[in-house]
Amino acid sequence: MSSKPLLVTIFGVSILALSTASCTRLQDSNTGSQRDASREASAIYPHSETFKSTAEHGGQYLKDAQTCASCHGDPLSGARSAVARQSRACNACHEAYPHPERFKLTRDHGTSYRNSPESCTSCHGKELDGGPSKLPSCTQCHASYPHTAEFKKSAEHGGAFLQDRKGCASCHTLSTLAPEQEDREKRSCQSCHAYPHEPAWGLAANHGTAFVAIQKQPDQCLSCHGETSGFRERHGSKFVSCASCHIQLPHTKNFKRGRDTHVSDAQSYAGNCTACHTNYTRLLPNTNENGCFNCHDEEMVVKARWVDPNAPEKE
Repeated sequence: MSSKPLLVTIFGVSILALSTASCTRLQDSNTGSQRDASREASAIYPHSETFKSTAEHGGQYLKDAQTCASCHGDPLSGARSAVARQSRACNACHEAYPHPERFKLTRDHGTSYRNSPESCTSCHGKELDGGPSKLPSCTQCHASYPHTAEFKKSAEHGGAFLQDRKGCASCHTLSTLAPEQEDREKRSCQSCHAYPHEPAWGLAANHGTAFVAIQKQPDQCLSCHGETSGFRERHGSKFVSCASCHIQLPHTKNFKRGRDTHVSDAQSYAGNCTACHTNYTRLLPNTNENGCFNCHDEEMVVKARWVDPNAPEKE
Protein backbone atom coordinates (compact mmCIF):
# COMPACT_ATOMS: atom_id res chain seq x y z
CA MET A 1 0.00 0.00 0.00
CA SER A 2 1.36 3.39 -0.94
CA SER A 3 2.09 5.85 1.88
CA LYS A 4 1.42 8.87 -0.37
CA PRO A 5 -2.37 9.09 0.19
CA LEU A 6 -1.79 8.77 3.93
CA LEU A 7 0.67 11.68 3.93
CA VAL A 8 -1.76 13.82 1.94
CA THR A 9 -4.54 13.01 4.40
CA ILE A 10 -2.39 13.87 7.44
CA PHE A 11 -1.28 17.12 5.78
CA GLY A 12 -4.87 18.08 4.99
CA VAL A 13 -6.03 17.40 8.54
CA SER A 14 -3.14 19.52 9.88
CA ILE A 15 -4.06 22.45 7.63
CA LEU A 16 -7.73 22.19 8.69
CA ALA A 17 -6.74 22.14 12.35
CA LEU A 18 -4.50 25.19 11.94
CA SER A 19 -7.20 27.02 10.02
CA THR A 20 -9.80 26.23 12.65
CA ALA A 21 -7.48 27.36 15.44
CA SER A 22 -6.73 30.62 13.62
CA CYS A 23 -10.42 31.25 13.02
CA THR A 24 -11.16 30.59 16.69
CA ARG A 25 -8.43 33.01 17.75
CA LEU A 26 -9.82 35.64 15.34
CA GLN A 27 -13.32 35.20 16.75
CA ASP A 28 -11.92 35.41 20.25
CA SER A 29 -10.17 38.64 19.28
CA ASN A 30 -13.37 40.13 17.86
CA THR A 31 -15.53 39.14 20.79
CA GLY A 32 -13.05 39.56 23.60
CA SER A 33 -14.06 43.11 24.35
CA GLN A 34 -17.72 42.02 24.40
CA ARG A 35 -16.93 39.25 26.89
CA ASP A 36 -14.98 41.74 29.03
CA ALA A 37 -17.96 44.11 28.96
CA SER A 38 -20.31 41.26 29.89
CA ARG A 39 -18.09 40.27 32.83
CA GLU A 40 -17.98 43.91 33.96
CA ALA A 41 -21.77 44.14 33.65
CA SER A 42 -22.15 41.01 35.79
CA ALA A 43 -20.11 42.70 38.50
CA ILE A 44 -22.65 45.56 38.86
CA TYR A 45 -25.80 43.59 38.10
CA PRO A 46 -28.41 43.17 39.48
CA HIS A 47 -28.42 46.92 40.01
CA SER A 48 -29.18 48.12 43.52
CA GLU A 49 -31.95 50.64 44.11
CA THR A 50 -29.31 53.20 45.02
CA PHE A 51 -27.55 52.54 41.74
CA LYS A 52 -30.77 53.11 39.81
CA SER A 53 -32.02 56.17 41.66
CA THR A 54 -28.84 58.21 42.14
CA ALA A 55 -26.07 59.60 39.99
CA GLU A 56 -24.13 56.38 40.61
CA HIS A 57 -25.35 54.83 37.36
CA GLY A 58 -24.32 57.93 35.42
CA GLY A 59 -20.85 57.77 36.92
CA GLN A 60 -20.60 54.11 35.93
CA TYR A 61 -21.58 54.96 32.37
CA LEU A 62 -18.94 57.67 32.13
CA LYS A 63 -16.37 55.27 33.55
CA ASP A 64 -17.17 52.44 31.14
CA ALA A 65 -19.80 53.14 28.48
CA GLN A 66 -19.23 49.81 26.74
CA THR A 67 -20.29 47.85 29.81
CA CYS A 68 -23.62 49.69 29.90
CA ALA A 69 -24.10 49.28 26.15
CA SER A 70 -23.66 45.49 26.43
CA CYS A 71 -27.18 45.34 27.90
CA HIS A 72 -28.75 48.70 27.26
CA GLY A 73 -27.75 48.97 23.63
CA ASP A 74 -25.75 51.55 21.78
CA PRO A 75 -26.62 54.39 21.94
CA LEU A 76 -28.31 53.34 25.20
CA SER A 77 -31.66 53.05 23.48
CA GLY A 78 -32.86 50.04 25.44
CA ALA A 79 -32.60 46.25 25.33
CA ARG A 80 -30.30 44.69 22.76
CA SER A 81 -32.40 41.54 22.56
CA ALA A 82 -35.61 39.92 23.74
CA VAL A 83 -33.61 38.34 26.57
CA ALA A 84 -32.89 41.80 27.95
CA ARG A 85 -36.30 43.27 27.17
CA GLN A 86 -36.60 44.64 30.70
CA SER A 87 -33.55 46.82 30.06
CA ARG A 88 -34.26 50.56 30.29
CA ALA A 89 -33.13 53.22 27.86
CA CYS A 90 -31.58 56.43 29.19
CA ASN A 91 -34.37 58.50 27.69
CA ALA A 92 -36.93 56.59 29.74
CA CYS A 93 -35.91 58.98 32.54
CA HIS A 94 -33.61 61.49 30.83
CA GLU A 95 -35.63 62.95 28.01
CA ALA A 96 -32.77 64.45 26.03
CA TYR A 97 -30.06 61.86 26.65
CA PRO A 98 -27.82 60.76 25.02
CA HIS A 99 -27.30 64.35 23.86
CA PRO A 100 -26.76 64.86 20.12
CA GLU A 101 -24.19 67.42 19.01
CA ARG A 102 -26.90 69.94 18.09
CA PHE A 103 -28.23 69.75 21.65
CA LYS A 104 -24.83 70.64 23.08
CA LEU A 105 -23.96 73.43 20.67
CA THR A 106 -27.27 75.28 20.27
CA ARG A 107 -29.99 76.72 22.49
CA ASP A 108 -31.67 73.31 22.58
CA HIS A 109 -30.05 72.45 25.92
CA GLY A 110 -31.24 75.73 27.45
CA THR A 111 -34.77 75.11 26.24
CA SER A 112 -34.66 71.59 27.68
CA TYR A 113 -33.56 72.96 31.05
CA ARG A 114 -36.31 75.58 31.11
CA ASN A 115 -38.93 72.94 30.28
CA SER A 116 -37.72 70.35 32.78
CA PRO A 117 -35.00 71.51 35.20
CA GLU A 118 -35.11 68.24 37.15
CA SER A 119 -34.09 66.22 34.11
CA CYS A 120 -30.85 68.25 33.99
CA THR A 121 -30.10 68.62 37.70
CA SER A 122 -30.45 64.87 38.30
CA CYS A 123 -27.13 64.42 36.47
CA HIS A 124 -25.50 67.86 36.36
CA GLY A 125 -26.14 68.65 40.03
CA LYS A 126 -28.75 70.74 41.84
CA GLU A 127 -26.67 73.86 41.26
CA LEU A 128 -25.77 72.73 37.72
CA ASP A 129 -22.15 72.63 38.84
CA GLY A 130 -21.43 69.19 37.40
CA GLY A 131 -22.83 67.07 40.21
CA PRO A 132 -21.03 64.18 41.94
CA SER A 133 -20.07 62.65 38.59
CA LYS A 134 -18.28 65.89 37.60
CA LEU A 135 -20.24 66.29 34.39
CA PRO A 136 -19.95 69.48 32.34
CA SER A 137 -21.42 72.42 34.27
CA CYS A 138 -23.24 75.48 32.98
CA THR A 139 -20.40 77.73 34.15
CA GLN A 140 -17.98 76.12 31.72
CA CYS A 141 -19.66 78.17 28.99
CA HIS A 142 -21.95 80.56 30.90
CA ALA A 143 -19.90 82.44 33.49
CA SER A 144 -22.81 83.66 35.60
CA TYR A 145 -25.33 80.85 35.29
CA PRO A 146 -27.41 79.74 37.11
CA HIS A 147 -28.29 83.36 37.91
CA THR A 148 -28.68 84.26 41.57
CA ALA A 149 -31.62 86.33 42.79
CA GLU A 150 -29.20 89.21 43.42
CA PHE A 151 -27.86 88.95 39.88
CA LYS A 152 -31.36 89.26 38.43
CA LYS A 153 -32.59 92.20 40.48
CA SER A 154 -29.44 94.33 40.73
CA ALA A 155 -27.15 96.10 38.29
CA GLU A 156 -24.91 93.03 38.32
CA HIS A 157 -26.58 91.55 35.24
CA GLY A 158 -26.08 94.78 33.30
CA GLY A 159 -22.37 94.74 34.11
CA ALA A 160 -22.14 91.13 32.97
CA PHE A 161 -23.79 92.08 29.69
CA LEU A 162 -21.35 94.92 29.04
CA GLN A 163 -18.45 92.57 29.66
CA ASP A 164 -19.72 89.76 27.46
CA ARG A 165 -22.64 90.63 25.18
CA LYS A 166 -22.31 87.47 23.13
CA GLY A 167 -22.36 85.37 26.26
CA CYS A 168 -25.76 86.80 27.22
CA ALA A 169 -27.10 86.68 23.68
CA SER A 170 -26.32 82.96 23.42
CA CYS A 171 -29.40 82.40 25.61
CA HIS A 172 -31.25 85.71 25.74
CA THR A 173 -32.24 87.32 22.48
CA LEU A 174 -31.77 90.94 23.39
CA SER A 175 -35.05 92.38 22.14
CA THR A 176 -37.64 89.67 21.51
CA LEU A 177 -37.67 86.02 22.44
CA ALA A 178 -36.51 83.37 20.05
CA PRO A 179 -39.55 81.30 18.95
CA GLU A 180 -38.21 78.07 20.43
CA GLN A 181 -37.70 79.73 23.83
CA GLU A 182 -41.00 81.48 24.37
CA ASP A 183 -41.85 80.42 27.89
CA ARG A 184 -43.17 82.59 30.64
CA GLU A 185 -39.95 82.68 32.66
CA LYS A 186 -37.62 83.49 29.81
CA ARG A 187 -36.57 87.14 29.81
CA SER A 188 -35.17 89.51 27.24
CA CYS A 189 -33.61 92.86 28.14
CA GLN A 190 -36.70 94.62 26.86
CA SER A 191 -38.90 92.78 29.33
CA CYS A 192 -37.72 95.43 31.80
CA HIS A 193 -35.62 97.96 29.87
CA ALA A 194 -35.89 100.01 26.70
CA TYR A 195 -32.60 98.38 25.88
CA PRO A 196 -30.80 97.50 23.69
CA HIS A 197 -31.84 100.71 21.99
CA GLU A 198 -33.37 100.58 18.56
CA PRO A 199 -31.31 101.63 15.51
CA ALA A 200 -31.04 105.44 15.18
CA TRP A 201 -31.94 105.76 18.88
CA GLY A 202 -29.85 108.93 19.00
CA LEU A 203 -32.46 110.82 16.98
CA ALA A 204 -34.73 113.02 19.08
CA ALA A 205 -37.74 111.41 17.45
CA ASN A 206 -36.67 108.16 19.12
CA HIS A 207 -34.98 108.68 22.48
CA GLY A 208 -36.60 112.06 23.10
CA THR A 209 -40.07 110.70 22.51
CA ALA A 210 -39.33 107.73 24.77
CA PHE A 211 -38.07 110.00 27.56
CA VAL A 212 -41.13 112.25 27.37
CA ALA A 213 -43.38 109.21 27.50
CA ILE A 214 -41.95 108.20 30.90
CA GLN A 215 -41.42 111.69 32.33
CA LYS A 216 -43.17 110.72 35.56
CA GLN A 217 -40.71 107.83 35.96
CA PRO A 218 -37.51 109.34 34.57
CA ASP A 219 -35.29 106.85 36.39
CA GLN A 220 -36.03 104.37 33.63
CA CYS A 221 -33.57 106.43 31.60
CA LEU A 222 -31.60 108.22 34.32
CA SER A 223 -30.63 105.03 36.15
CA CYS A 224 -28.11 104.61 33.34
CA HIS A 225 -27.81 108.09 31.81
CA GLY A 226 -28.15 110.31 34.90
CA GLU A 227 -25.13 112.36 36.02
CA THR A 228 -25.30 110.78 39.48
CA SER A 229 -26.18 107.28 38.31
CA GLY A 230 -24.42 104.19 39.58
CA PHE A 231 -23.85 103.24 35.95
CA ARG A 232 -21.53 106.22 35.53
CA GLU A 233 -19.56 105.15 38.58
CA ARG A 234 -19.29 101.51 37.50
CA HIS A 235 -18.87 101.89 33.74
CA GLY A 236 -17.45 105.36 33.17
CA SER A 237 -15.91 104.55 29.79
CA LYS A 238 -19.31 103.53 28.43
CA PHE A 239 -21.32 106.28 30.10
CA VAL A 240 -23.41 108.64 27.94
CA SER A 241 -25.52 111.26 29.66
CA CYS A 242 -28.11 113.72 28.43
CA ALA A 243 -25.45 116.39 28.96
CA SER A 244 -23.26 114.71 26.36
CA CYS A 245 -25.46 116.44 23.78
CA HIS A 246 -27.77 118.78 25.71
CA ILE A 247 -26.55 121.65 27.86
CA GLN A 248 -29.54 121.51 30.21
CA LEU A 249 -31.42 118.24 30.42
CA PRO A 250 -33.49 117.00 32.09
CA HIS A 251 -34.99 120.44 32.41
CA THR A 252 -35.62 121.62 35.94
CA LYS A 253 -39.06 122.79 37.02
CA ASN A 254 -37.89 126.41 37.05
CA PHE A 255 -36.28 126.05 33.65
CA LYS A 256 -39.59 124.93 32.21
CA ARG A 257 -41.20 128.01 33.73
CA GLY A 258 -38.86 130.37 31.95
CA ARG A 259 -36.48 130.92 34.86
CA ASP A 260 -32.96 129.72 35.65
CA THR A 261 -30.99 129.51 32.40
CA HIS A 262 -34.02 129.18 30.16
CA VAL A 263 -33.42 132.47 28.33
CA SER A 264 -29.63 132.37 28.20
CA ASP A 265 -29.57 128.78 26.99
CA ALA A 266 -32.14 129.48 24.33
CA GLN A 267 -30.24 132.53 23.13
CA SER A 268 -26.84 130.83 23.06
CA TYR A 269 -27.82 127.40 21.93
CA ALA A 270 -27.50 128.17 18.21
CA GLY A 271 -30.95 126.91 17.44
CA ASN A 272 -30.35 123.45 18.92
CA CYS A 273 -33.47 123.70 21.04
CA THR A 274 -35.35 122.81 17.89
CA ALA A 275 -33.34 119.60 17.51
CA CYS A 276 -35.86 118.25 19.99
CA HIS A 277 -38.57 120.89 20.00
CA THR A 278 -39.23 120.96 16.27
CA ASN A 279 -41.29 124.00 15.25
CA TYR A 280 -41.22 124.96 18.95
CA THR A 281 -44.11 122.57 19.56
CA ARG A 282 -42.78 118.97 19.71
CA LEU A 283 -41.85 117.12 22.90
CA LEU A 284 -43.42 119.73 25.15
CA PRO A 285 -45.80 117.56 27.15
CA ASN A 286 -46.67 120.17 29.79
CA THR A 287 -48.07 122.58 27.24
CA ASN A 288 -50.93 122.33 24.84
CA GLU A 289 -50.34 121.97 21.13
CA ASN A 290 -49.07 125.59 20.99
CA GLY A 291 -45.81 124.61 22.69
CA CYS A 292 -43.47 127.57 23.17
CA PHE A 293 -46.14 129.88 21.78
CA ASN A 294 -48.08 129.48 24.99
CA CYS A 295 -45.72 132.08 26.45
CA HIS A 296 -44.00 133.60 23.39
CA ASP A 297 -45.23 135.32 20.29
CA GLU A 298 -44.00 134.34 16.82
CA GLU A 299 -40.91 136.53 17.30
CA MET A 300 -40.17 134.64 20.52
CA VAL A 301 -40.95 137.73 22.58
CA VAL A 302 -42.36 136.76 25.96
CA LYS A 303 -46.05 137.51 26.12
CA ALA A 304 -46.88 135.68 29.36
CA ARG A 305 -45.17 134.68 32.57
CA TRP A 306 -46.03 132.49 35.51
CA VAL A 307 -47.97 134.70 37.93
CA ASP A 308 -47.01 132.76 41.05
CA PRO A 309 -43.39 131.52 41.06
CA ASN A 310 -44.44 128.87 43.57
CA ALA A 311 -47.40 127.68 41.58
CA PRO A 312 -47.45 123.94 40.76
CA GLU A 313 -46.19 122.89 37.38
CA LYS A 314 -48.84 122.89 34.73
CA GLU A 315 -49.88 119.34 33.82
